[in-house]
Amino acid sequence: MVDIKDFGEYKIAWCPGCGNFPLLDAVKKALVDSNLAPHQVIFVSGIGQAAKAPHYLNANLFNGLHEMMYRLEIVNSRSHFSLGLKSWPQRP
Repeated sequence: MVDIKDFGEYKIAWCPGCGNFPLLDAVKKALVDSNLAPHQVIFVSGIGQAAKAPHYLNANLFNGLHEMMYRLEIVNSRSHFSLGLKSWPQRP
């Protein structure tokens, strides 16, 4: 059984009251509700303060610029070794 503490507790450098805190909490809760262990997750982000979110989550991470995260998704979906990467939010 996966627990929210499995995804780590980190000292976060965001400003107090930043809207990123509840978003990170929601992501952790969604991962637990989906019963995904940290080793089954790859958190992909771009640039900026919100992009630091993967560094506050005990999981695989990739920080890329602009459209790199979609390229990573394409490579993962076409490889024989798939991490089971799922886009979130779902793209059209």
